Amino acid sequence: MNCKPGDLAIVVSDKPHYNGRIVEVMFAPPSKHFTLPDGYPAVHEGTDPCWVIKFIGGTVAAPLATGVTRQAWYGVGADSALRPLRDDPDAADQPVEDELTIS
Repeated sequence: MNCKPGDLAIVVSDKPHYNGRIVEVMFAPPSKHFTLPDGYPAVHEGTDPCWVIKFIGGTVAAPLATGVTRQAWYGVGADSALRPLRDDPDAADQPVEDELTIS
């Protein structure tokens, strides 16, 4: 798995309207049919590991089963389409070399 709950991640999918968006990884879907945090029903289809995600910085157009779209803060994202944005844990152990220039 790429992500874990609480991660910020970038969407790297084949859907251009989601690609590049920053999301918060919230939790794994509890079942095939469930309710998103905003009260809308959702379906987790497929065998790929997925996460309930919250879009950061604005809503996205989310398709509904009826064929219409709604503006949504929450959705379901495949783990394979998310890349976590984490600090490099080894970077904290590296000494910082500052250069002082006096003119």
